[in-house]
Amino acid sequence: MILREVVGFHIVGILSLGVSLVVNIFMIAFRKDKRAVHDIIGGTYVSYSHVKNFDFQELREIGEGAM
Repeated sequence: MILREVVGFHIVGILSLGVSLVVNIFMIAFRKDKRAVHDIIGGTYVSYSHVKNFDFQELREIGEGAM
């Protein structure tokens, strides 16, 4: 995750003087998987949750059990 942010956003963004922002906008707009440069570099992907009745209390209990 750090690689995605540091390389994909900060270094590429600074070195390209904003050109990467335009490229990312076009990549997100036209790619089916909606991945931008920083997602590809970091190996991450965009996911959508279509759960309507999500139980947040259960998630809190799972999180508390991990601590």
